[in-house]
Amino acid sequence: MTKVRLFRADPQGLVELPTSARSLREATLALPQGAYTTMRTYGGDRFLRLEAHLDRLERSARLLGYNGPLDRQEARRGLATAVARAGFPESRLRLIWTFTRPHQLYVAIEPFTPYPSSLYEEGVACITVPLQRQHPRAKTTAFIAPSRRVYEQLPPGIHEALRVGPAGELLEGLTSNFFAVRDGTLYTAGAQVLEGITRGLVLE
Repeated sequence: MTKVRLFRADPQGLVELPTSARSLREATLALPQGAYTTMRTYGGDRFLRLEAHLDRLERSARLLGYNGPLDRQEARRGLATAVARAGFPESRLRLIWTFTRPHQLYVAIEPFTPYPSSLYEEGVACITVPLQRQHPRAKTTAFIAPSRRVYEQLPPGIHEALRVGPAGELLEGLTSNFFAVRDGTLYTAGAQVLEGITRGLVLE
């Protein structure tokens, strides 16, 4: 049975929608295209850098020519209500702001399951792929379908696919940022990558 729950922000409040999605990805692909941001809770109902998430959501839409103002109060209220109604100990959420006229705000939520500690202690295997973002700085749902196809074709034992640029430079993972440390210096791509929230924290 699916544990994903999907809500739409309406004038009368947050309305739950029927969904058979088994993941946030599936729930997102069933909606009109738009900008989105994904986050998790800490302590049950708190978010890390929420304003940065909302900034990027607006910026992503603006980069594609959609300039309507995001109702941040509605977004905050929608996230808080979804967390309260879902009742998960910790949650992973996706806020989707569609490119329809007028814009529509959706919240998809599922239980948050942390990675095993061994992944952090021992590392993971990755491969490189020549997949390009049409708009590298915009986090839009248009990138979800092609990235899903790559994930579905990953060889056994491979955890992530790293995008490479035209000159072969390492850019980022499909759903992660990429850093390298060499001789005490931190390296990461400066262009052609998404401005990740965690990436920003590391660079600070």
